[in-house]
Amino acid sequence: MEEKIKMITIDLDWLDESELSHSLKLIEKFEFDKDMFFNVSPGGNGFHITGYSDIGMTKRQVLCLRQMCGDDWRRVKLDSLPGRQTDVLFSRKEIEIMEMKK
Repeated sequence: MEEKIKMITIDLDWLDESELSHSLKLIEKFEFDKDMFFNVSPGGNGFHITGYSDIGMTKRQVLCLRQMCGDDWRRVKLDSLPGRQTDVLFSRKEIEIMEMKK
């Protein structure tokens, strides 16, 4: 039997309260609302949502729910790869600029 995932993270790339509300309702509907919280993402242009469930879902089901909630499509695609650590949200946004010399 496939392992059940009991935590979900969503990375919304826009500050839209109606989209946030839509995502929170879906998370509640699929019972990932045991302990749920959200905050503005480090870049200040979106939301990060985290929710927990007693029941859980398979990895495939969680990825589908994340898509339905509007999670960043790149995260969903990368997290679908085998052996990849899933549901990572960064608390800081840093950009390192490297100078290339000939």
